[in-house]
Amino acid sequence: MVTECPKCYAENLDDSKYCKECGTQLIPLSFTKTLKAPTLLSPGKTIAGKYKILKELGRGGMGVVYKAQDTRLDRTVALKFLSSELTRDEEAKKRFIHETKAAAALDHPNICTVYEVEEADDQTFIAMSYLEGKSLKEWKCLGRF
Repeated sequence: MVTECPKCYAENLDDSKYCKECGTQLIPLSFTKTLKAPTLLSPGKTIAGKYKILKELGRGGMGVVYKAQDTRLDRTVALKFLSSELTRDEEAKKRFIHETKAAAALDHPNICTVYEVEEADDQTFIAMSYLEGKSLKEWKCLGRF
């Protein structure tokens, strides 16, 4: 079996702990098959009192990403929700928050700006800038990676 990296979509052996291309820590295939996505959020639902869900953008082994409207600051954002099981796993949650802090420390035009890490309705998520364009998977299909 092959495990696809959630960051760069490279194929790795299913017993690999890290991606051979980008070094991202991989979640074992046997574990990801048992993960449940966060509670599906329908368009129009408001999270944390200020993020109005517009649509689902994608999902992977760690959770789901939504396009949303920050109603307080009137801007479009991306919300990345950690899966329910990983939210309850303190070690996975710590890693998610640590990675969020590392990303928030970066400032570059080619990197999404992280606005905050938040918990609402028993779900952990990150709010970040929303960028229009192709996904890494689409770029890979075009032979750009």
